Amino acid sequence: MGGLIAGSLTMLAAVAQARPQAGLIRGPEVLVVEEQGADIVEAHLAVSPVDPLHLVGAAMVVRSPDLESIDCIIVTSFDGGATWIRHELGWASCGDPWTLVTDAGTPVVAVLGDDGMSIYRSSDGGRTWPERPTRIDGAHDHEMMVGGRDGEPLYVVSGRARRTDDGAQRSAVFVARSTDDGRSFDVIAERVLSNLSYEATTPVIAASGSLLVPFQDHHRSGGNRVASRRSWLLAFDAGGETGPPRLIDEGCNRIGPVGWPTLAHVRLGGGERLVWACERENAEGIALRLSDDLGETWRDGPVLHAPDRPTWTKVPGLAASAAGALMATWTQESEGGEGCRSLLGAASLDGGNTFGPPLEIGDARSCPGDSGVRARFPAGGDYTGIVAVGDHEFHLLWADARSGRFSLWARRVRIGG
Repeated sequence: MGGLIAGSLTMLAAVAQARPQAGLIRGPEVLVVEEQGADIVEAHLAVSPVDPLHLVGAAMVVRSPDLESIDCIIVTSFDGGATWIRHELGWASCGDPWTLVTDAGTPVVAVLGDDGMSIYRSSDGGRTWPERPTRIDGAHDHEMMVGGRDGEPLYVVSGRARRTDDGAQRSAVFVARSTDDGRSFDVIAERVLSNLSYEATTPVIAASGSLLVPFQDHHRSGGNRVASRRSWLLAFDAGGETGPPRLIDEGCNRIGPVGWPTLAHVRLGGGERLVWACERENAEGIALRLSDDLGETWRDGPVLHAPDRPTWTKVPGLAASAAGALMATWTQESEGGEGCRSLLGAASLDGGNTFGPPLEIGDARSCPGDSGVRARFPAGGDYTGIVAVGDHEFHLLWADARSGRFSLWARRVRIGG
């Protein structure tokens, strides 16, 4: 295990025909955090735009199998991921960690608690963190951040449950903005879009500066699942105004536990492309959708999976470099099954039209023990940390359970010929 998967050039006709082949080459694997009696899950990762050796990650520490005791940790590296500094937030109930580093080199980390969202900002690159974060009250879910570069504002986006003026409980897409390097945030939008339940997913910023926010509906107002999950895109202007939602897809997996879909923005020559990734229905591969007109129209891209093993696939991840290279990751059941999985990656040099052969990211399979953590996070979380650190290099931060419990691992990979 761990080399190029045998026969992977046949995983799809589109993949096999990739020109040039965007194969991945792995650097050294690093154990970032391992804790006796606890599981480390749901990793996220960011890189400084002014120093590619400066990485900031975060994850959840599950200290009880019933998920009743969960802290969050922040990990920081100043040497490209060779060594890491660990900081515990000291929470009893913490979730959905998300990281970002602004173009001033300032790390910002957002987490959720029982009574709202907390945003931590480090003034020394992540060596120390304040005891009192910035608070944004409300019933938020899956908060995310984007921006803070090239003069852009820093945005925080989430799905939020709120009551409308008539007293009805509704889902909303929530957006707050910081123009002072993450010190404070102003709410600019809280859009109720239908009477369904839905969640915001990974936002991106277009070349024009517009904030693009996908969201996905999943339940009816009465609590029943929708027959097919529909994914949409909102485009916010600087004032928080938006036009009608643009349909992305209506074929994402609707049976939980489901990893979050994700969106990437890719620069292609003088143009730009959006790439959408979600778990296919019944988790049979990671389906990609591509748009060259900022979400007005979409076309099918390849379906990613390794062909020589079962197709239980979860938790898509995407990252694009400034040079237009794209890397996708996903977790897939290992050969032989037995509840073991592997994190896989594949790269594209043509904006997601085709991908090179998949590569196993970790040196060993993830085989979690039978617990509430495995039931809730079979792939080690609802998302994985992946970020571009060069034109053709990416860094990954992920959770796997090769020892029976989930630990935090990191590795740099690059695109070879």
